[in-house]
Amino acid sequence: MTDVVVVGGGIAGLVTARDLAKGGADVVLVESSGVLGGMIRRHTVGGLDLDMAADSFATRTDAVGRLAIELGLGNDVVAPDPRGAWLMTRDGRTSSIPATGLLGIPSTPMAADVLAVVGQKGALRAQMDSLLPGPVGAGAESLGELVRRRMGERVLDDLVVPIAGGVHSTHPDQLDPERVAPGLRAALLREGSLARAVLALRARAAAGTPVQGIRGGIVRLVDELVADMETYRVDVRLHTRATRIEAHAVEVVSADGKVERLPAQHALSSVPDPERTAAPDRTGIELVTLVVDQPELDAAPAGPGCSCTRTRRPCRRRP
Repeated sequence: MTDVVVVGGGIAGLVTARDLAKGGADVVLVESSGVLGGMIRRHTVGGLDLDMAADSFATRTDAVGRLAIELGLGNDVVAPDPRGAWLMTRDGRTSSIPATGLLGIPSTPMAADVLAVVGQKGALRAQMDSLLPGPVGAGAESLGELVRRRMGERVLDDLVVPIAGGVHSTHPDQLDPERVAPGLRAALLREGSLARAVLALRARAAAGTPVQGIRGGIVRLVDELVADMETYRVDVRLHTRATRIEAHAVEVVSADGKVERLPAQHALSSVPDPERTAAPDRTGIELVTLVVDQPELDAAPAGPGCSCTRTRRPCRRRP
């Protein structure tokens, strides 16, 4: 019997396995795919190693920053380009992302940078948020519906869809406000308007940039954690799918179809129990990378990225 079986080789499973093994536990890590890191991985285009998914981490807490330091990457933590990101609207206009928003929700609807994106009519509709009773929209099940009811379709389509959708690769109508903007619903009820709620949340945010990155890619966290699997002698089993997770055992199936029961003092899972949880609905994501070698563009950098909504599907572009 091993001490701990960890199910799932994503970032959560890797950190858990590493910390337990570092503390002296005998750990087995099972992962159904052939690679570790979950949604954090790299691809190489034009000789450049690039993050396939997450390319930054939120600084709302210091958890990732502390992990980077512990893994020896502290000196490579970097802030985004100070010029800020920009967006492209459905009609092809480009503009800087408004400076004082949250997931595209403006805190000052009549600000010049908001007007530049949504126009006067859209900004006036958003300003009506201050006249609505606080409970209006507070019970909305999605971020999209919350914004639609408080500030209107134009703010939703031209600001929240490209920005929130670009971050989460999902339309705001499928995003739970409590998950993507913790405290926003409570702040709306407390402050009486969505704009004031955004201001309140931003005021409580930690100083500095809301996100940071790692020179060479977020995937370097995975590289260091994978190296530690060997250092701390974690028994890593790839192509091994957990079919049943119990308190003191995990039943797995290997790539050759062999069924095995792994007894343990503790069984920990960073993925849902396959017997109790239905497969989640997933939004199709296509990653298209184009590397442009054009030295003339170096004289006119456009900031860290671009969010666009030429269609109803959000996308991310990086200059």
